[in-house]
Amino acid sequence: MLNAVRSKGWPWLVVWVLPALLLAALMVRYGVNLPTYDQWDTPGVLFVKLAEHQPLTFADFISQHNESRKVFPRLIFLGLAYLTGWDIRAELAVIFALVCGAAGAIFALGRSTVLDRKFQAIAFALASCLLFSPSQWENWVYSIQIVVFLPIFCITTSLWLAQSSLKFWQKIAINILLATVSTYSSASGMFCWFLSFPALFLKDWIVGLGREDTGGRTAVRDAGETGSLGDKDSGGRTAVRPYGIVGDLGRSIQSLGATARQSWIGLGVWLAAMAANLLLYFWDYYKPPSHPSFAGPLQQPIAGIKYWFALMGAILGFDDLGLSQLLGGLGLLGFLGLVILAWRGDRARSFEWVIFGCYAIGTDAIVTLGRFGFGPDAALTSRYQTFSLYLWIAIIHLSAILLPQFTQHRLPKPWRKGLVIFALTLFLVLHYASFAIGSRNLANFSRDRHQGKACLTFINSFQDERCFTEWIYPELNDHVLNTIRDTNQLGFVRPPIVPPIPEKTDLKALAQNQPIAGNLQTLTIQKNDETWEYVAGGELTLGGGCQPTRSVLLAYEKDGATIPFTAAKVGKNYRGMGQILGDFVCPNNRWSKSFELEKLVSNPQKRLEIVRSPKITAWAFDTDRGTVYPLAGSYSFPQKS
Repeated sequence: MLNAVRSKGWPWLVVWVLPALLLAALMVRYGVNLPTYDQWDTPGVLFVKLAEHQPLTFADFISQHNESRKVFPRLIFLGLAYLTGWDIRAELAVIFALVCGAAGAIFALGRSTVLDRKFQAIAFALASCLLFSPSQWENWVYSIQIVVFLPIFCITTSLWLAQSSLKFWQKIAINILLATVSTYSSASGMFCWFLSFPALFLKDWIVGLGREDTGGRTAVRDAGETGSLGDKDSGGRTAVRPYGIVGDLGRSIQSLGATARQSWIGLGVWLAAMAANLLLYFWDYYKPPSHPSFAGPLQQPIAGIKYWFALMGAILGFDDLGLSQLLGGLGLLGFLGLVILAWRGDRARSFEWVIFGCYAIGTDAIVTLGRFGFGPDAALTSRYQTFSLYLWIAIIHLSAILLPQFTQHRLPKPWRKGLVIFALTLFLVLHYASFAIGSRNLANFSRDRHQGKACLTFINSFQDERCFTEWIYPELNDHVLNTIRDTNQLGFVRPPIVPPIPEKTDLKALAQNQPIAGNLQTLTIQKNDETWEYVAGGELTLGGGCQPTRSVLLAYEKDGATIPFTAAKVGKNYRGMGQILGDFVCPNNRWSKSFELEKLVSNPQKRLEIVRSPKITAWAFDTDRGTVYPLAGSYSFPQKS
């Protein structure tokens, strides 16, 4: 990349790196150290065994979680947990590093396949926008998504190395390692075997199909090695015959290594490694019972195709189902058109990008089979966009390779330039809209997760089921509560969970000697239909109002102790980029909480204690440091009229 910078100038480096820097700023600002959902299963199950002093076995690491066997992510999770006290922001840093690694492989591949350096620079700039897009916002806050990015890193690196100048056995060994890591990270990681196989063993053969070199012989290798794919007809063209194709495939494989014997041994080793990996993967495999049937898209093919299209177009569809379906269909047609151009034109330099596109199309087809039953809107789920963006990266690079050649003698120069400007403008408009929506979702989700962090820290004092199921785990049950307890026992919950109030202390003691950080301004009651809703609110003043503590606890008094019974959010729903940019300078300091007491507190005795409490108070809670601050003001609990 530095050589490219020297040849093209530093402005290109800024263009390439800017999307990554913007994403890094968003991840640092909105990343919350809160394990969520699947993380309490992976690596949560490992932590339970450690807390109970049971030895970890190979079966613990290779055991199935949903459709995947997450061996290598579990190793990463466990190692980082001991290094950081399971601060999941370290895992988010790993995700960012993996995306940077994939970007590096794509850059290197682009440098070796796109001859026009201006088009190569533009193509990588657009690819960088997609790779680091906030539109995939769930992937930037759920650290378990390491299971998605490890295979992507392996696949991109594998395709780049397959066409590099490494020696034959080095390519074989590294690709087997990458494909193994990919397979045992996520179910979609198995694609690495099926994508790297043609890149390693079939490229020269496919590139040479039906081609003739300058001496009238059929070309096998791009470097000029020859073979006999078929016989020439009377017009001097190559007539491809089945037996010629098979024979030349063998000769093409034989030419890969230093000797024919080495080449066949390498192929055998690679196939044996693939077979062993897949056999072990599917040994004792079962379909997750909570996931919908694969038969849905087959029973409703039109709806299934629309779902598939929406998956492919969602990265640029800014959360609109119809637009995503339209973009996905157009993207698929455009890719197929470019594949035809590549077959008739420059196959050698287009080969890896065609594989990239096929990876995205195939992965989205698998997602369609597995997730169609969740409804059409599930196709817009942001974490699935990570797969489909490689279709657009393939389209961008194939266009940079093929279209300049194709249009050179068909369109005048002003038309060619206008076509490029139009395509870039359309892409940037769609990307900006998706960028803004993704940034907004990141900001809003971060605010909500801070509330979830407060609910987790004080889970021994209150169990707000809605807060728990939305931000911590889909179901509040004994299994996850025991997992949380064991994880906290290992010191892997930060800040640590506060012990039950009667057993240890209360909010007054936790906030001792801390300055007043804001106020409780209102506590009212209103009737909506047949239910009574309570509304509390105020503002935070710590640090001049620009240092909010991310959550607020509402508490009641009992026997002299101040006991929290729910947590409130700090800030408001963000609607546009202006508000988000302002939030970086001075976060919103308003807080509010609306609740129905009957739904919030299931225990009738505790509800009675809250209603009869002499005063209701509010306390600011720093979800990173675990510090509690008092807020000025108190109210008696509003009574129903």
